[in-house]
Amino acid sequence: MSLVSRPQLVLIKSSSVEDNIKTRKFSDKGVFAPLTKSFLNCLDSSYREYVTDDQNTERTGESRLYSRLNYFFTYLVNSTSKSAISLIDDIQNLGYEKVEYLTWQFAIDGYRDYVIESKGKGKNSHNYISGLSSFLKYAASDGLWPHKLKIRSFKLAPTLAKSILTNNRAVPLSEMEVSINKSIDNMDLDGENDQIKSFVSSVIRATNQEIKSKDQLIQVTCEYLSDTLKDIRLNAEVELRVIMARHYRAIRNAQRNVDQADAIHALMIRRDGLLCESNLTPNGGRTRETTEELKRIRKEILFYGQKGLAAYIYHYHDGITPRDVKIEDGIHGYHNKNLAAYLGRLSKDMGTTLMGINNLFNLTSRAQILAQCILYIDTSGNETSVRFLDSECLTSEVIKVKKSGSGKETIDKTIYTYADVKNRANQSAYSPLIFTSNPNENRKDMLVFTGEDKIKTSVPDVIQFLQSSTRNYRKYAVGTNKNRLFLTLYKNNNSGHDGYYPAPLSGGRSTTLFGEVVAELTYGAIKIPPNLIRQSTMQLTGLLTKDPLKVKAQGRHDKISSATAYLKHLAITFSNELDIREFQSALEAMVTVDIAKFIEFAGIDQDEYLISLENAKRILQSHFGGAYCSDPTGGEHTDKGKVCDQVHLCPTCPKRRPVLLASVHSILNTLLWNEALERAFKEILDKEKMRKWQLWMAFNKYALSVFEQASYITEYEAAKEMAETRENPYLKVFFKS
Repeated sequence: MSLVSRPQLVLIKSSSVEDNIKTRKFSDKGVFAPLTKSFLNCLDSSYREYVTDDQNTERTGESRLYSRLNYFFTYLVNSTSKSAISLIDDIQNLGYEKVEYLTWQFAIDGYRDYVIESKGKGKNSHNYISGLSSFLKYAASDGLWPHKLKIRSFKLAPTLAKSILTNNRAVPLSEMEVSINKSIDNMDLDGENDQIKSFVSSVIRATNQEIKSKDQLIQVTCEYLSDTLKDIRLNAEVELRVIMARHYRAIRNAQRNVDQADAIHALMIRRDGLLCESNLTPNGGRTRETTEELKRIRKEILFYGQKGLAAYIYHYHDGITPRDVKIEDGIHGYHNKNLAAYLGRLSKDMGTTLMGINNLFNLTSRAQILAQCILYIDTSGNETSVRFLDSECLTSEVIKVKKSGSGKETIDKTIYTYADVKNRANQSAYSPLIFTSNPNENRKDMLVFTGEDKIKTSVPDVIQFLQSSTRNYRKYAVGTNKNRLFLTLYKNNNSGHDGYYPAPLSGGRSTTLFGEVVAELTYGAIKIPPNLIRQSTMQLTGLLTKDPLKVKAQGRHDKISSATAYLKHLAITFSNELDIREFQSALEAMVTVDIAKFIEFAGIDQDEYLISLENAKRILQSHFGGAYCSDPTGGEHTDKGKVCDQVHLCPTCPKRRPVLLASVHSILNTLLWNEALERAFKEILDKEKMRKWQLWMAFNKYALSVFEQASYITEYEAAKEMAETRENPYLKVFFKS
């Protein structure tokens, strides 16, 4: 059978092909007949095992994976290239089990060239090539083709990881073009790179500053991320605390007013055939006596007011107000059209609404978004892990802790364990987080709340509110929603009824309401989807600490390579500071470098190390507050040869070395500088004056947390003792005397 007169490659899906794709069986597609029935049967079997066992796509679906493999096999049977034709001939004449390695490899190489030629060297091509790569290895074990076949991918150009700052790809306005190009030239960046141009324009537009240097670019980026995240966190808390207080107060009032609830219920039940909850609206045909009785009952109910009506709904309707739905269309008690109409008129005369009462007891869409904002920031959780939280995600334990300054005296302290799940194919759990009732301590991110900005609402507070405000809804929820923490009554028309059923708040990356609420919280500065909050908090951590291990811990990743995605914020290697390589950067950022043990740990030649030791000492002695500078006399902020005195820029300066030295001297300076910062934030009320020191405060908290948690650093306790008796020279930065 000759295959030379094969038609040109066409990869357009017909309607019949669409139907076949749904079956996910390659053997059902006539176009693949040249590959032979035996090959296709083996392919089907291998593919089924691959998507269920190896890729675990039972939850997420495998349509994208299937389409990429479908593209490859369609190429093989339609291509006019010699390598593809030779492969098909051998499969037909020799059997697929006997096709040689090189025959397959030449065909795969031809496919790679075809993908790049037709789709270019972009992300789409990269996905098609990498999608085939893992299947080649897996299917070789089933004998579909020889082992060790490879399809080489290619490196994608560096891209910007999205964040609050770069969410909307900035298209420079014509009047800004000159300013942006000038900034790019000043920083010696690639002006032809759209990613860089977009980023710089985003910074200029968001901060309204002219950017003159790379370290200024990092500085204003960090300030913007920090300030914006704090605005979201603080303002979400202020509003949510009002909602939470109203919710708990409504429950307390309802529990106190149980007698009023009973009295209203007694008035509402059938009495002498006059009244029942399903037939409350006066209509024609009633006698005068009946009408007068209904008026009297209505007057008595109005006497109990809003609190009485709310208590009745709380005790007799699970706190869920009736909805205007025909009874026969729903199965739940709150599906009651007549009762909704009657109580609706009553509540209006009481100066309230049924929805207002419902919102006191149950979770509203706005309250959900405010709660999500706090959880995204404080847990660094991704969008789905927060939105699909289980109602049992929080457990508590009371432990004994030593009371400060009281010798052996102890006090009880409650710690909370928060467990969420990464919403992926295998539902892998994140490592649990530990919280206390104080949201200002032991934070995972680099946000520091001081003075009037100290926050009061912790993650446990938010979870407990969510548990309370969804408790009633969860009684009526269907399927997996019974365990969800984010629920709102929705009128779903796709379930064979018109009733209201509890369902998770609509979410995902394109949710409209979330963006609108965030816009209000930030005074109109940004409008973002939920996933960007996690990216922004982790990018801020990466920029301030230059520590991939810290980013890995914050994101609760298993591998350090997973943290690199959040360190691409600038997509520019500012003096290679952000060029994260798994080992070298992890080594640089071990953050507790003990010079005495460094040679052995790093495997460095001792003679070479000793030669450079003197220079290393000079560099390590150039520090401020525990941060070490690679060249304190060659900065951009001072005259050449003069020691830099712009110490407020240290945390984001490219010349700050990404290490924290584990020596008594270094830790002592970190402690003293932190003490000076804390006192300044407490005593200096000028917020604008202290604003430039906020990033230092965040960096110092990070440094101290590292020293505290590293049990092998014995120098920490010694430095603490010395700090208690030393005069603090850093106070002069803020106070004259």
